Amino acid sequence: MPEKNKPYTVKITETAWDLLISHARFLANVSVPDVNKLIDTFLEMTDSLVAMPERKPWLEHDAIPFQKYRKLLFGKHYMVL
Repeated sequence: MPEKNKPYTVKITETAWDLLISHARFLANVSVPDVNKLIDTFLEMTDSLVAMPERKPWLEHDAIPFQKYRKLLFGKHYMVL
């Protein structure tokens, strides 16, 4: 059982950053405020995982090891693993 109040490590891969930046560039053609909201929401969501990642459900997929990653949905079209 994990220690209480011990922060977890959240790793954001270079690929994930690159995809976020790519989506932000595309979205900037439509709405800069929406880009800011996307990035702020991403950072808030990933920061929240440091304290309590168990609150999110496991990602269930045949290609993913059982109970290896949790998923966090944000915005209308995005998922953090």
